[in-house]
Amino acid sequence: MDANALHTSTSPYLQSHAHQPVNWHMWGPEAFELARTRNVPVLVSIGYSTCHWCHVMARESFSDPAVAKVLNDNFVAIKIDREELPHVDEFYMNALQALRGQGGWPLNAFTDHQGVPFFAGTYFPSHTGRGLPTFMQVLQAVTNTWRDQQEQISAITHRLRTQLEAVAESTTASVPEGELANLTADLTSNLTADQPAASATPPVPAEELTAWSEQLADRFDPVYGGFGGAPKFPPSMVLQALMQRADFDDNALTMVRTTLHNIAAGGMRDQLRGGIARYSTDAQWHVPHFEKMLNDNAAYLSAAAAWWTWEHARDPHSAHAHVARAEVVATARFLLTDMRLPGGGLATALDADSPLGSVSVEGAYYTFTNSEVEQALAESGVVSDYFALVEFPDSGFEGGEPRCALIAPGRGVSDVGADEDGAGDAAGSGSVDEAEAGPGTGSEMVADRDVQPVIEHLRALQETRTPPKRDTKLITEDACRAAVALVRAGLVLGEGELVDAGAATVQSVLDNNRAGEQLLRSTTDGKPGPSTAGLADYAALIRALLELHQVVGVGTHALTRTNVMPLIEELFDTARGLFVRDGHVHDHAPDPLVPASGANPADSVVPCGRTAFAEVALLMSVLSPETGGGAAQLARELLTVGRPFMQSTPTAAGWQAYVAMRMSVPRVSTRGPELARIAYAHPSQPVVDTSDGAGADAAVVCVDTRCLQPATDARTLREQLDALSVPVAISSAHEGN
Repeated sequence: MDANALHTSTSPYLQSHAHQPVNWHMWGPEAFELARTRNVPVLVSIGYSTCHWCHVMARESFSDPAVAKVLNDNFVAIKIDREELPHVDEFYMNALQALRGQGGWPLNAFTDHQGVPFFAGTYFPSHTGRGLPTFMQVLQAVTNTWRDQQEQISAITHRLRTQLEAVAESTTASVPEGELANLTADLTSNLTADQPAASATPPVPAEELTAWSEQLADRFDPVYGGFGGAPKFPPSMVLQALMQRADFDDNALTMVRTTLHNIAAGGMRDQLRGGIARYSTDAQWHVPHFEKMLNDNAAYLSAAAAWWTWEHARDPHSAHAHVARAEVVATARFLLTDMRLPGGGLATALDADSPLGSVSVEGAYYTFTNSEVEQALAESGVVSDYFALVEFPDSGFEGGEPRCALIAPGRGVSDVGADEDGAGDAAGSGSVDEAEAGPGTGSEMVADRDVQPVIEHLRALQETRTPPKRDTKLITEDACRAAVALVRAGLVLGEGELVDAGAATVQSVLDNNRAGEQLLRSTTDGKPGPSTAGLADYAALIRALLELHQVVGVGTHALTRTNVMPLIEELFDTARGLFVRDGHVHDHAPDPLVPASGANPADSVVPCGRTAFAEVALLMSVLSPETGGGAAQLARELLTVGRPFMQSTPTAAGWQAYVAMRMSVPRVSTRGPELARIAYAHPSQPVVDTSDGAGADAAVVCVDTRCLQPATDARTLREQLDALSVPVAISSAHEGN
């Protein structure tokens, strides 16, 4: 079969549709002009490479010659990878939710010649019986409506366009343009005197942060953790924000511990290879959809590292600290083993589906039968109830037995409450007071040494199977957020390998994802994707460079103005109007094909662009005092705009709450590796400034404009950080380590 236009795409997802009989087009003005010339509607079909139901619809409908003929005769069909063009996906997702009240992928929108939908949906089956119209029925109905009811279509698209434009206007952050111009001038000059002081007014009042936490508690599942019922997505950013309250809010601590312990023991967490799947189909975190995304794992690694710093400070020998460290190690190892690209970058995702015999089945690589696990136990000589199996119906049968997701109840902790000493009982795993292994120690899950032979046996069996396909896009935002998580994990654990890996990822983005003076959203095997970078991409890259700036003693990681200033100037450039237009902050540069462009206010797996922008401004205010109060004030403005959304949708405001609670984060200036190590592992997560510190023998701790006497030993530095942050009960066993 001849290839359609998608064969030239850089997207693995689009490439998978390149030999279908549908005459697919890529996003661009040519497709809409062709539809106008032919006077036919447009189908905009959006998905991504690891979307299970996208695969199903591709097999059932888009590969069917009969369906393709109807599509080709009556429509112009556009296929989009949502990860390459997030601003296009955002517009059509908003439209789908406005038309149908819910969203998801695959997203199939039928539009007029201006790209405004008049009908939209998600998965449509090829045959009746699912309670949905078939895709062929939908195509026939849309064709008839386009032919016979143009006035009705015009009314729908006019009403929807007006609604979406209003939504876009309401969600863009209104920030005085002068603030941005002043900030750019501050950052690009050497002026250090007569700069305005930062406002002392918090962007989110303490009582609103308390209300945010209380609303989360109302939605919290006290048995299995997480918020709400099935399906459950890992709330990593919400948990990281709650950890900022863990010292004085027992409910916050319980929510963190309950959720992370249950995730660690469940089937959504890969018990053999590390890493987590995108979400759980049940409330217990047992049965996932098996796609593994870079952004999910970056957020989970970041949360696990923050959890470990808190638990280790409270009691380094507790079961909580032990499990937290195991999650850091296992997730980091997964990223470096399964997601690493040549040149140091990180792939976007691993598919959920892989071959089982002659059929592609979700979870085939990750699921096992009871006989397979029993054989592994017998051949390993291990008698243990550490592992258990939960049936996964969509993965089919083998030898008459159902295939099951592997869970590890033996990894759990029976008491995850806010106890006095921070310790809990390891359920079925024995003492946790033994030495903890670090990265690079093989395939063990740290706490699993007793069942290590079983893990090795099952991994050997797994590696005889065909692995899931890997999406090799290098996405600026996702790769840089993963780099931050790797560097942070390496700093808190004292593992230079992880710091080096994070630095290599950032360097790969700098080497590949720039085209002249433009930062790109993505590349695939070095080939530029279809979109320039968005606000979140710029913010993530700058954030990664600022994280590397905190690394002591490794010259290749040093942040210089040469590295970061061009990015800062592009991000804050009001003249070019990339993201700041008419005093409003937008997520993306203008796209004339997108009918309404705004700013997504929700933090999900990654922070929304505005929140990521605020975090960068905050860190610049801490690391670059010459900016005066301009950067900090910008962060406040950006966070203040989102306060109503934070109260109305608390689970989608995790990073906003996190940044708001760090507006007075301590800064530790030092060039001493040992003193820096104390700062890295402190639960207040201070910003470490290695560019102009007190030298190798001292550290200076500051908050806002107040600095303390230089600290020359670990005890003094810890005491100063404790005094400047929320009090933390640090075990005496921690002293002298």
